[in-house]
Amino acid sequence: MNIPNLLTLYRIVVMIPLVLTLTSKTPNIYLALFLIASAYFSDAIDGIIARRFNQATDFGARFDIAADRIIEFCLWVVFCSLGIFPSVMAVIAIVRGILTDSIREFFFINQKLKPFEVTANSWGNFIVSSRISRGLYGAIKLIAFVLALFAIQYPSLLNITLVFGWISIGYNLLRGLPVLMSISSLLKNY
Repeated sequence: MNIPNLLTLYRIVVMIPLVLTLTSKTPNIYLALFLIASAYFSDAIDGIIARRFNQATDFGARFDIAADRIIEFCLWVVFCSLGIFPSVMAVIAIVRGILTDSIREFFFINQKLKPFEVTANSWGNFIVSSRISRGLYGAIKLIAFVLALFAIQYPSLLNITLVFGWISIGYNLLRGLPVLMSISSLLKNY
């Protein structure tokens, strides 16, 4: 297994101690912060390493997306179960993630399109696949999750945490929209 895929695997494995830490009777906020930060850092560098050392593969791209979903879904579910976010946020993130990834997989199998090649216009490509948009979305999610982490101990942060949570969900839906709109081209053929 190459280094980028090991970094992706790390992000998946780190979710076990992270969830155990967050759901313990006395959560260690700083350990959880370290685990979240290390997961996001490994996500930021795995693609850079893959491209720099010519280790980018179809498997690696799909494995990376799967790891992103695992982290995202686990954190939404845990923070919703702790009462930091309303449950509807986890439902929206999970439904949007499964739908967009299913559409991407269909296009990959039937048209050999890579995950970020599904959208057909420049606006959709920018929102879904540009490094700026992906980085912005990652930063918004990270802020929401770090605020949620600290809101466990400092309930006075709940309002701002909720604002960033909804901004994250809104941007999540916006980034999924171009992929979901590609369904129309699928329906013409089926």
